[in-house]
Amino acid sequence: MPLQRRLLQSFYARVLTSPATRQAWRAGHDWLARALRQPPPLRLWLRLDDPEAFLLVRLLPPVLEHYGLDLGIGLLPSGRTASPTEVADAWHMAQLLQLDFHSLTPPNPADCLQAERILLGAGDSLDATDRLRLLRQLTACVWEHQAGKLDTLALRFPPLDGEEALARLTAWSREADSFHAPDRSRLVYGGEHFVGVADLPDLMLRLQAARPEDPGPPPPGLPPADSGFLVTDPEMLAGIRAHRYRLDFYFCFRDPYSYLSLGPVLALADHYSLRLQLLPVTLPADDDGWPPPGLLWRSARAAARQGAPLGAVCLPDAEGTGRCHTLMEEAERAGRSRQMAAGLLQGIWSHGLDLTRRGHRRAVREAAGLPHGTDPAAAPGDPPARANHRAWRQLGIPRLPALHLHAGQGIALGGEDRTGVMDMVLADSLNNNNTGTD
Repeated sequence: MPLQRRLLQSFYARVLTSPATRQAWRAGHDWLARALRQPPPLRLWLRLDDPEAFLLVRLLPPVLEHYGLDLGIGLLPSGRTASPTEVADAWHMAQLLQLDFHSLTPPNPADCLQAERILLGAGDSLDATDRLRLLRQLTACVWEHQAGKLDTLALRFPPLDGEEALARLTAWSREADSFHAPDRSRLVYGGEHFVGVADLPDLMLRLQAARPEDPGPPPPGLPPADSGFLVTDPEMLAGIRAHRYRLDFYFCFRDPYSYLSLGPVLALADHYSLRLQLLPVTLPADDDGWPPPGLLWRSARAAARQGAPLGAVCLPDAEGTGRCHTLMEEAERAGRSRQMAAGLLQGIWSHGLDLTRRGHRRAVREAAGLPHGTDPAAAPGDPPARANHRAWRQLGIPRLPALHLHAGQGIALGGEDRTGVMDMVLADSLNNNNTGTD
């Protein structure tokens, strides 16, 4: 990578991920809200066939009540069928949040279209509370396959005309095209996007910072704060460890959440004596090869909450990614894959290392404990990475990082942070007959 490009990319990432940048952005929005003397608006963008939309709608009422927020709703057009594994992932997340989520099959597309038209037809005539109540009913009908109840709601709230509904959804879709991950349900507050359930802790911190005069505890029912592992009793822990379950961790060097998840995944594997396999894959690069600003902003928030360094970024190009995979293969043969993955990800996302440079690769190799004398060339085509990519896609999980626990029939989870959910799954294995150790 040319030196000028590397330095510009690092400067760009430092500015965008800086706490000072976030503080200045937030201060401007908070000042505007005080000047207008209006309740701070919170906008929900959701796709009815997104399982995380079902969870978000059920987590919102205590948030709105606690912070006195005015809710607006925007629809992202449905049409992407969630895989059974993706729905199962949401089911496990619902168990962690103690929410009722009964369906393990994707909704009917026709039901989604009807629910969209009902919500659009009734939206302008309802206040925020009634609009949210209707949305809860509609998501329940869609995800619990209650077509009869949906027809009853259509009698009470006449659906918007099909052409008019399509025009409004098309306009919203054009607006959503500017989002990072435009097909995912999210909350927008103060110009910041909080995507899915994983970003709710960051939203709570943002709302608390906007109201320093009210430092009370956050509303109940939200993702729990990190309070250690669920199983700590020595006898129960020994029961899980005896199985020596295998855990596959699929990650990408170009993904900041892979970097942020590696440490918790290593701790989880050590706590439960899991046979951890680190499986790097390669995601398609953006046209310009620069980190998307929305992704950087979100991951910097999460890094600040976790206390992980993130800032001087040098996103690897095709050659750099190939070098990373070659180093991982060599480290795997030497039994140093953990150290190598940690060194590479931290070098890319917090130290600004360019893995196309021999000196930077040497520094990572030394930190991982590999011999000094060799520096293998990048393998053309990255055959192991391609095999890992196929295996990950076969799981039916659309996002990275991903976890696949080989217990029983196997459990796959994917998204920004799934270690807490996997911790719950392992705790539940005490009550199940999961004895598979593939």
